[in-house]
Amino acid sequence: MNQNFKKIFKEWRNEAHDTIDKFYKSKHDEYIRTAKEILHSLTSDHDASKDYLDWAKYVIQSIHQQLDEFEQVKLIFSRLKIGNYLINDPSRIFDLKFHSSPNYSWKHETCYDTTLFISTFSENPFIIEYTIFPSIHLNKRWPSLIICKENEVISDMKSNENNLRLIVNNDNNNESHLEVRSIKSFELIWSIYLGKGWSYRCSPLNDNHWIFVDSYNNRFIQISDHATIDQIINYPTKSFNVVSWGLNQFVIRTVEHLNIHNRK
Repeated sequence: MNQNFKKIFKEWRNEAHDTIDKFYKSKHDEYIRTAKEILHSLTSDHDASKDYLDWAKYVIQSIHQQLDEFEQVKLIFSRLKIGNYLINDPSRIFDLKFHSSPNYSWKHETCYDTTLFISTFSENPFIIEYTIFPSIHLNKRWPSLIICKENEVISDMKSNENNLRLIVNNDNNNESHLEVRSIKSFELIWSIYLGKGWSYRCSPLNDNHWIFVDSYNNRFIQISDHATIDQIINYPTKSFNVVSWGLNQFVIRTVEHLNIHNRK
């Protein structure tokens, strides 16, 4: 196995363990600190007013509520199986419960820092925005009226620090375009036509460029943050997804392989 490949996985494993340890310690310390403060106040102030006792009761109930919320974050660990560069990771980091409907299904998600975006797959798609740290709560719901026109669906969604990128497909003419929106206001910054087909997938390459694969036309596309197509390459096989890999590589998933490419 490629030594660099093994080194990257080892570094990823160590970083993941450190992140989980820090998360657990921060929540544990926060709970203990708050509980001690309340107990100290109650034991040192024998003449505490009813309002203060009601406040303490409310804080304790809030702590229990937060703990109940974190019960929804079920950590399930399993071994990462690697063979012939094919990766099968059945583990899940956490589960969020969403209300389902016969009119739509949850399809795409993207996360940056502590914000999670999830989109529906339907003729009138909408996007919901969650904050997932330090507690999980719903922030906003972006309606289909400001996302897509009639007969349009979201076929992919990715984010970075400032922007949310949506690949939107029109079912009537089977054409797709890219929309770049502000991650805070959802205002449309710019859009660009991608071409025929509905199976475009994208990933950030660096701070200034994004990469796309097009399985309909077997193409690899690179687009800058200035709304210009910098590169289009005919890919030798049908590609279904793409993701950045470290600082200088990206990975394209085909029917049978994960192809690792060096960034030029």
